[in-house]
Amino acid sequence: MNEQWMKWEPVKGLSTKYYLNSVTDNDDAGFKIELVEFENRKKKATFLFSDWVYSYRYIEEIFALNKINFLKKKYGENFLNWTFFKVTNSQYIQWLSQESHTISDNRQLQHFSFRTMDSVLDVINDSDPIVEFFEGK
Repeated sequence: MNEQWMKWEPVKGLSTKYYLNSVTDNDDAGFKIELVEFENRKKKATFLFSDWVYSYRYIEEIFALNKINFLKKKYGENFLNWTFFKVTNSQYIQWLSQESHTISDNRQLQHFSFRTMDSVLDVINDSDPIVEFFEGK
């Protein structure tokens, strides 16, 4: 089956484009992503996956050009003017299944992709993150 990308709006009020500010992988606090709004650097959004995530990967945009060009061809030029996506029939989840000798197949895994202004962060987990907005300094 072909991988399918869908725009994901986890909460109302998100801007379309963000920069990745930080990623924190902490056993006690969970896996946290902090994004900074492209238009207003004081506005931030955090995504907290409680506990831990099964897998994640970070790629500088320059090293993801093949995927970006594929998505533009498949979904149109404006598709990537958004930051938040969920991927079904994910190649990344398929890879994780092979690597885990299908142990991961017993879970309802989801592939979240954060396509920021200069990077790509993919996260595999079995639940949605908690999303918060705030205005910082």
